[in-house]
Amino acid sequence: MTSFDRAERFLNSVEVEDGLRKFQAGELKPDEEEWHRLIPKGAREVFDKHEIQRQSVIFEGIKSERDYVR
Repeated sequence: MTSFDRAERFLNSVEVEDGLRKFQAGELKPDEEEWHRLIPKGAREVFDKHEIQRQSVIFEGIKSERDYVR
């Protein structure tokens, strides 16, 4: 199993779906609205440091857009 396959398995988990649903519904506290808090530890361990930083920046853009349209 490749690292991509492992990451995909984690990212398709119920835990991720629940966290993203809560994020979209505005049910998370501000300090919980971080990419690394919504993704299971096992999935984060698959990514290298550069990819984790990249995903965090993308998620910040998503948060900003969500806040803008509210």
